Amino acid sequence: MLKKIFLVAIAFFTLNGCDSVYRFLLFPPEKVEYEIVPDLDMIVSIGDTSYQIGKDSMTIVYNRGSFKVEIKYMSDYQLNNYEFPEESKGGIYSTNPYTYGDWVDPELGYTPNRFTVFKVSIYNYTAPKINFDPENAILLSDRGDRFIAYGLDAKTSKFHSLEEYYRARKGSSGIDEEVFEARMGIARRTMLTYGRPLYKGDSREGLIVFDPLSEGVKKIKVTLKNFIIGYDENNVPSDFIDINFYFKRVPVIRAPKETTKVIASAEGGVDFKSLKEKEIKIFQVRYGGDGEDIIEAGLKNLAEFLNKKEGLKISIEAGKPESKSISNADLVVIGGGVVKPQFSPIAIDNFVACVKNGGIILIDDLNHSRSSQFNMGARDLLDKIKSRLEGSYIEKIFQTHPIYSIWAKIKELPLGADDIVEVKEFEREEKYTFLEGLFWQRRLVVVFSSKGYMRILSKFDNPTIDNTAQLQLFSNILLYALSSRQVAMK
Repeated sequence: MLKKIFLVAIAFFTLNGCDSVYRFLLFPPEKVEYEIVPDLDMIVSIGDTSYQIGKDSMTIVYNRGSFKVEIKYMSDYQLNNYEFPEESKGGIYSTNPYTYGDWVDPELGYTPNRFTVFKVSIYNYTAPKINFDPENAILLSDRGDRFIAYGLDAKTSKFHSLEEYYRARKGSSGIDEEVFEARMGIARRTMLTYGRPLYKGDSREGLIVFDPLSEGVKKIKVTLKNFIIGYDENNVPSDFIDINFYFKRVPVIRAPKETTKVIASAEGGVDFKSLKEKEIKIFQVRYGGDGEDIIEAGLKNLAEFLNKKEGLKISIEAGKPESKSISNADLVVIGGGVVKPQFSPIAIDNFVACVKNGGIILIDDLNHSRSSQFNMGARDLLDKIKSRLEGSYIEKIFQTHPIYSIWAKIKELPLGADDIVEVKEFEREEKYTFLEGLFWQRRLVVVFSSKGYMRILSKFDNPTIDNTAQLQLFSNILLYALSSRQVAMK
């Protein structure tokens, strides 16, 4: 009876939409993408025939005969995929200055808007001189937003600047400095700036940047305030007008990219029926380092765990990094702690082939120390693999990633050897509270652990320890690789 009442309540709140709390609990919100398009009704109501809609239906044209101004909203989709496709890759290190690129906010579960961007084009046909300072542009919304456009450089900006924005968010590492300079370089080439007057026959175009819009905004007005249409005898601006452009915000549905199919399917679950019909291959890399018996024992426990839980048939092969078997493995495991690993060009070729064939490489530091010889050597390997995969990037693996949910639901990172094994106080380092990953073509291809998980999987330090959570995590990593490969082969 209670169940029936509950279902009726769900239907009531869903159909009537009168309680946002219930809707949030029962149907978690999804990211809605918006376009900002000309508001034809508002434009007509002005009664000024100087306003027209461009042939693309997305541009508002203000044509005074002697000069013309065009303005068009630039969506994140447009900026990422058509204006700056390469610069929009790399997660937190993407160099597109106007969007977050392909980075996904781990708390929101989607990519928010960094700015609100418009492209403005100015054409002077017959006027003696015209000009416009883009920092005089203002954006107003029906929700009360009042944004002033960003300037470019901190020293010359009237209010706020893109340089200040990114300096406040810049780290101190070398790559942070490179990303900052790359972003500013693009901004200097593409932002609309206040320069010399536009004489007869001149034109100028560029991007105007505002803060992101509030949720729920439906209508906006962009004003090019104090647009200069005349100069006095001393060459000082003397005649001004305000040009108002009216837009409305509408939802848009796009077809998903082909490159997102692997991730989307992997998040949806695992096709165990087909997996039970195949042999799942794990390869343990033996490069002459320490702890190889620990890794072997841990992998055997992992295979037994998945066989017992899901009836999967897993084979484990161990061999040198030059073995051709690596390229066809579903999971390649590299571990150690004291010895610094060094890999030949043939080994690098095998690791890259494994990734391109849909497999995952798992690196685990048994010494759980970022200053260990293994850790340093393994990071060299990670960089070499990265250099071979165009567009790949290294980033923290956030809790929203499928390796935490594709099979077992893991709410927090399981304890590692660094959390359990006692070390001398002077040897203690700050613990890692996350895993790192190498991402390529929207897929996780290398998992880097500095937590010594194999010591727990093998029960090396404590035979009675409960290692279920750690086995579940490693199972998820393997199943993520298998699911991604299933989709790729369809």
